Amino acid sequence: MKSSGKRTWRDVKQALLANCCCNLDMSAAVVPPQHIKMILRKIIYRGSDVQSTRFRSHLNRAFEFGIFYDNAPEHLSSSILFNIPRNPVALVPKNIGTERVGERALSFDELLFICNYNGSNLPLTLKTPCT
Repeated sequence: MKSSGKRTWRDVKQALLANCCCNLDMSAAVVPPQHIKMILRKIIYRGSDVQSTRFRSHLNRAFEFGIFYDNAPEHLSSSILFNIPRNPVALVPKNIGTERVGERALSFDELLFICNYNGSNLPLTLKTPCT
């Protein structure tokens, strides 16, 4: 995350250290789904349902990365292997209903602001409101 310029890498690292401290010495290849459930349960019992959902997605992505890295042909001669047989996070269901869906859509002015802020180019047909 840090090398790809993600702004939240510090938060994710801090969450990993705070919530997985007793499991960091365990190889990723031997982490069972029960460990993932225990980690997420601690976060949920603290009253942080939304954080547990987001943390689950970070853990899921980390295991996906390890599996992808091991199986990518360009890493065939690499001395670094994770040897992850399966993603244990994928076996733990998401905590459905923790994040509420917003009830409003962006206004045209808000959409233009976001596109201009990000340097995106809207199609010409969207640059003027419909009449």
